[in-house]
Amino acid sequence: MIIKDYLTGGFPITRRTPVICAFENGTVAVAYNRYRLKEITEKTLLKCKCLGVWPGKRFTDCFLIDPKCYCEKIPPRIHADIDSALEIKVISDKDGNFEGIEYKPGPFANTEATIVSKDVELLNYLKYAGLKFTRITGSINDL
Repeated sequence: MIIKDYLTGGFPITRRTPVICAFENGTVAVAYNRYRLKEITEKTLLKCKCLGVWPGKRFTDCFLIDPKCYCEKIPPRIHADIDSALEIKVISDKDGNFEGIEYKPGPFANTEATIVSKDVELLNYLKYAGLKFTRITGSINDL
């Protein structure tokens, strides 16, 4: 099951599960989120092989991945660190209508501040990438 997830782009890329890109000229780059992976693969015209790293308690596994599958849908640049977020909350009103998303980026992100967004596309990205989130009923103004 995990190999299939890596092949189809359904596995989140985080600090704990990075992607290592090896280029034909011998250079190597590491991506800690989907935004960075797309940036790495688009900036260079060289062919690259990408390995997804799955750390275990005793052994670490690496799987070849297709970066095109991971770069189809990515979050906006300001939300590039959402893949490594420790906690993601999706806020809905009493009727179940989407109000917003609140998350705190992981410990290695550029900022430690809690980020609030009202972007529906970010919610679609959360579902597409398979990121875990908590649904909360209330108002985004109450937070």
